[in-house]
Amino acid sequence: MEQSVFDNTVTDPCQRDRRPACAVQCPFGLDVRDFIAKSVRGNFDAALRIYRNAVVFPGIVSALCPGYCQAACPLRRNDGAIRLDLLEKAALAQARDSRPLQYNLPEKPERVAVIGGGPAGLACALKLAAKRYQVALYEREARPGGSLWRLLPEPVIRDELEREVDGIGDRLFLGRDIRALEGVEAEAVFIATGDGGRDFGLLGAVDRITLATARPGVFLGGGLLAKDVLHALAQGIRAAASIERFLKTGAAPEADAFAAGEGSCLAAETAPASLACVAARQTAFTREEAMAEAGRCLLCNCSSCMDNCAFLRYYRRYPRNIVDAVDYGLTDQAVEPQSNNRMVNSCSNCGNCGQCCPEHIDLGGALLAAKRQMFRRGQIPPVYHDYWLQDLAFALSGQAYLALPSPCSEREDDNRLAFFPGCQLAASAPAYGETAYGLLLAQEPRTGLINGCCGAPALWAGDSALHEQVLGRLLADWKKLGGPPLVLACPTCMKLLREYAPSVRQVSLYELLDKGAGSGLPRQSLKGACLFDPCSARYSPAAQTAVRSLLDKSAVSYKPLSQVGGVSPCCGFGGHIAVANPGLAGEKAAQCASYGEGPYITYCANCRDILAAQGRPAYHLLDILGNGLLPPPRPAPTVSERRNNRRHAQKQWLEKFWGQTVMMPKPEDTAKLIVSPALREKLSGDWLLEEDVQTVIEQAEKTGQIIFDSQDNLYIAHQRLSLLTYWVKYRRVSGGYELADVYAHRLRIKQ
Repeated sequence: MEQSVFDNTVTDPCQRDRRPACAVQCPFGLDVRDFIAKSVRGNFDAALRIYRNAVVFPGIVSALCPGYCQAACPLRRNDGAIRLDLLEKAALAQARDSRPLQYNLPEKPERVAVIGGGPAGLACALKLAAKRYQVALYEREARPGGSLWRLLPEPVIRDELEREVDGIGDRLFLGRDIRALEGVEAEAVFIATGDGGRDFGLLGAVDRITLATARPGVFLGGGLLAKDVLHALAQGIRAAASIERFLKTGAAPEADAFAAGEGSCLAAETAPASLACVAARQTAFTREEAMAEAGRCLLCNCSSCMDNCAFLRYYRRYPRNIVDAVDYGLTDQAVEPQSNNRMVNSCSNCGNCGQCCPEHIDLGGALLAAKRQMFRRGQIPPVYHDYWLQDLAFALSGQAYLALPSPCSEREDDNRLAFFPGCQLAASAPAYGETAYGLLLAQEPRTGLINGCCGAPALWAGDSALHEQVLGRLLADWKKLGGPPLVLACPTCMKLLREYAPSVRQVSLYELLDKGAGSGLPRQSLKGACLFDPCSARYSPAAQTAVRSLLDKSAVSYKPLSQVGGVSPCCGFGGHIAVANPGLAGEKAAQCASYGEGPYITYCANCRDILAAQGRPAYHLLDILGNGLLPPPRPAPTVSERRNNRRHAQKQWLEKFWGQTVMMPKPEDTAKLIVSPALREKLSGDWLLEEDVQTVIEQAEKTGQIIFDSQDNLYIAHQRLSLLTYWVKYRRVSGGYELADVYAHRLRIKQ
C-alpha cells in the first residue's frame, strides 16, 4: 500500500484541551476546569477532593497562595480575575466531609525513604503512602512542617497536619538527622532537607523536571531547589510521581511526562507576588457567592472552530480527533478507511475553521489532501462525486463551453479583459451571464469570454489529474486571448484560481462594475434585505467592499450578515457534500436561511439557489444590477433546468453579442415527457436528469426490453448510464410518455 502523505501534524498547534493559563501558572497544576465544574453546581465535597488531590494540604495552601492564577486570568481586564483563592477556601468551608480519602489497596513491598519533613517531604511521603508504598519519613526536628511554622499561625498548621499526616502513621521518625545515604535501606530516596539543608553532593546533577539525580533511585527537591514554599510543596508531589514511575519501570522517568510549561489556550502573563498569609485580610464566599463566582469562569478551552463549523458539530469531533481518525485510516495496512470515507467527503472546504482558529489551522486543506490520496488508492466511492463530474463534463462540452475574443476584436489575442463567469452562473439563470457580459462590454468593449470551469468539481472529488487537465484547458484558452486580466464572477473561482493558477491575473466582476458605476445604475426599491456573503468571498475583501458599494448606489436597504473578511457560514455546496452527507448539507442550508428575516441578496449563484430551495426569497446581485425593475424572486432551478440553462446561455451569448444563429432542438423532434411537479422535485433531489430518464424510455421502446405491469397499467424500463442504473415506470400517452415513478441506484453487482 502507498505510504500516507497526509500531514498528521497540522493540528499540533491546536489549543483544545490544553491546560488553561491559570493552571499553567499554578505550581500544582490544579485541574481548574474540573474544580470549577464541581463548584458551579455547589458540589463542594467533590471540589475539595480535586483540590486536595492537587495540593495535598488544602488548608495550608489556600492560606499561603498569593494567587498565581489571577495574573493569567483573561477576565482580569474586565470584571476582574476569577477568585480561585476564595473558591478554594469556600470548598474547605462548605464541604460536609473534609477528611482525606482512604484507599483500600494492598501494601506494596517497595520501600521509599524521604529525608526532610518540611512541605516537600511531607507531600511526597503522603502521596506515596496513599499508594501503599512502605514510606519512612525522617525529620531532624521534633515536629514536622519545616518552614511552614514561620509562615502561618500555629493552629492552621497543627489542624492541617493532624488531619493529613495521619496517613503516614508510625513511619514518621522525628529527631532523626540523616547525614549519609549509605545507611538508608530503601529502593528510592527523596531528599528534601529544606533551604540550606544538605544535598549529599547531588545538587549539580538534578533533572529540574523529574527531580531525578545522577544516582539511580535518588531524587532531590523541595527548598533545596524551589523558589518558595509552595513550589517546594509542588516539587514533593511531582517527586512522588517520579519515584512511582521509577519503582514500576526501573528506569529514570521521562522529562516530558512532568513538564509544567506546556502550552495553554491563552497567553499567561505572570506578575510578581509575595508569599504571605492572605487568609486574614480576605473575606470568605458564602455557598451562593461561590457558585456565582465559579459561574463567571470562561473555562478557557478553545472551541472557536466547533462554534463556527457545522461539519465539526455534526461529527462532534475537534480537528485533532478528525486528523487522528483519518491518519489511522491512511496508514493502517489492514484496515481500509471506509469508516472515515463519508467524514472526509463531508467537509465543504469552506475555510471557516482556519479563519476563526487562533492558530489558523486549516482542517479543510488537510482533509482535501487526504481525499486526493484516497482517490489515488481507489478508496472513495465514485457515487459521492459522480453527478458533479458528469456536470463538469457537460460544462466543458460543446453545448455549454465558450472561449471567444471580444465581439469587436480584430485578432484572437486582442483583448484587454476576459470574462470568466464560472460553470454555475449561467446554470442558475442564463440572464445572469448576459447581464454581466453586457455591463462589462459597456465599460470595456474589448472583453473576451471564457465560459468554462475552474476545476472545482475535480478538485473536490480528489481527482488531481482531472483538476490539472481542466486548469490546463482554461489556461490555454486564456493565453490564446492574449492573457488579459480574467474578470471573475464566482468567489470560489477567485479563491481556487489564486491558489492553483497564480499566473492568471484576476479581478472581481464587482470591483470593475463598482469602479465604472455612476448614476446609471438602476435604483431598486428593495428594503430590509440581508446581504449574504459567500464563504469563499472572505479571501477577496475588495470584492466584498465593492458589492456593498454597488448596493448603496442602487439604493437598496440591506443588513450584512457578516463582516468584510470575516467568518461567513457555508451554504453546503462546497466540496459537493450533498450525496456523501445529505443530512449535513441540509443542516448547513437551513442554518444559512435562518440568519435573516428579509429577502436575501448574495453574489454566488450556488448560494442564491440553495437559499431559494430553502423557501427564502433570494436574489443574485446581478438581479439588482440588471436593466429594469427587480424581478420576483426565482425558485431554485432543478438539476435538469440547470443543464438546459447552460444551453440557453450559450445561445444568448452567441446570438446577442456575436450575431451567430444557434439552432436548438425543437420540442417536436423528441417525444414529450410529462412529469408532475412532485416527481420533478424528487428527480432533482436525487440528482437525476429528466433527459437521462427520456433516454432510458426511448431505448427501451426501441429495443422492446420493457416490462409491463398489468395491475397498474405501467411500463417499466431500465438502463445503466454511467454509474446509475435507472428504473422508470411510465405510461404511453398521445405524443409522448407520462412518468409515474423513477428509481435509480449507483452500484454495480460483481459476479
